[in-house]
Amino acid sequence: MTTPIKVTLYRWGGSWGPFKVKIPCGECTLTKDILADTFINELAGIPIDLEVKDWLSHWWEPLKVGAWHAPIIMVEAK
Repeated sequence: MTTPIKVTLYRWGGSWGPFKVKIPCGECTLTKDILADTFINELAGIPIDLEVKDWLSHWWEPLKVGAWHAPIIMVEAK
């Protein structure tokens, strides 16, 4: 059995301390749709595990590798 490739999308949203994002991001939604289409068409048959996280609630995770502005796509934590 092949281990799925871990893909994480950080979208504009979430909360941290007193800050809360309530307005959805069109670019983040488009990015999620493009990823879904790519997984179905171009990467069919390849096991992929997509996780979607709100950027403001997890801002330190992509920041550790130099990513700053949502939408952020990380593959295997890189």
